[in-house]
Amino acid sequence: MQCGYCDEEAISRVPAIPPDVCHTHALEFWTGLLTYAKANPPEPQPDPPKPTRAKAAPQRQAAPRARRPAESSPRAAANLLAPPPGAVPAVPESAQLRNASVTSSPDARLD
Repeated sequence: MQCGYCDEEAISRVPAIPPDVCHTHALEFWTGLLTYAKANPPEPQPDPPKPTRAKAAPQRQAAPRARRPAESSPRAAANLLAPPPGAVPAVPESAQLRNASVTSSPDARLD
């Protein structure tokens, strides 16, 4: 392969057209590029604005909680009042008082 600028053998590739060049032309390319870069430094970029607290990071939303029945709902109230499975049902308090008034006479005897 030959140099794109002369008849010598190409031994290097440079980011130019033609890319294949000899040692002399490769040295000339890189020297010219570095000279240009030193003479024309990039303009300093202004510092990016600092994020404000509101924009700093998106707030994570809490995962939705599973909905539980309210304690004031009829179903929850029925569950609270219901005896546990297998329990002997208790006699209502009103029935106990009624029975007590019937059997509390001084003449009543318990056998």
